[in-house]
Amino acid sequence: MEDKLELGLLENGMDFVVSALDHLQREERTSDLKYAVLHLSSGTELILKHRLVQEHWTLIYKDVSKANLQNFITGDFVSVDQDECVARVQNICQIELSKIAKDELRVLKAKRNKFIHFTSKESTAALKSSFYNVLNVLVDFILRNIDRDKFNESEKELFGSIWERVQELKEFVEERMNLIKEELENAATDSFITNCNHCSQDAMVVAYGSNQYAKCLFCEHQEDGRVIAQHYIEEILHISQYECVTQGGEYPLYICEECGHESLVGDEDKWACYSCGCQWDIGDITYCDTCGSVYMVGEHDLGMCDNCIDHRMNRD
Repeated sequence: MEDKLELGLLENGMDFVVSALDHLQREERTSDLKYAVLHLSSGTELILKHRLVQEHWTLIYKDVSKANLQNFITGDFVSVDQDECVARVQNICQIELSKIAKDELRVLKAKRNKFIHFTSKESTAALKSSFYNVLNVLVDFILRNIDRDKFNESEKELFGSIWERVQELKEFVEERMNLIKEELENAATDSFITNCNHCSQDAMVVAYGSNQYAKCLFCEHQEDGRVIAQHYIEEILHISQYECVTQGGEYPLYICEECGHESLVGDEDKWACYSCGCQWDIGDITYCDTCGSVYMVGEHDLGMCDNCIDHRMNRD
């Protein structure tokens, strides 16, 4: 019974967000933008409450001392307001929300209250700006703090619809890239950034956290370095492995001497390993004259890789 209500919070929350996007993108009536703001605000609050219930069902009560399981199951109780919900998410769930994120949530809630209780004289541009800002905060919150592997089929479908549609919103993409800009810049000091094979944004950090996998900071997708290397070859360099096999030609994916993974790719400017994140100037790595594999050029280069040199010496 508890799981059913917990899942209902998330499903209802995302359903409100889908409705908000419907109104925003339709905008046939003057009231559409109003309902977009109202529904996004409601959806955001429900999704935050869902995360509280994941921690413990009593946390959704405004007064935790009055928590009663039967009332929780029937929904007959006074739930926590948004400000306290955010505070509990931070203090109890240990999920950090930036001051900017909290401010954006408060601004949208204030606009929602004006629509309900008073006549709002906000400009369309201001309302849309607030909408996109909170949409970014909410999507980021879901990506980072809610386990999508545990979504039921309806929740998967709803989130899939949200994710597909927000990527079509230029303003959303710009706001989200601004949101992760500093994190991307910091990550690029230890590795490099490439195109994500999941969302197609240039936000995939190779060797994220010194690991052998890549992570996209835009969509939070994680992927094996070799897969990202193949994506780069196919989608950025436009070299087809199938055509190389069937029509001839070399598929430019090689074993990296630094980490031993088959994730090394060379283009016109550089060599880069999509597993360990190391990069080299184009002249630092070359092809073995004997076997055709790639190797790092040493001070006294013989035109052969170490394996071929060892083989030649042992043979002689």
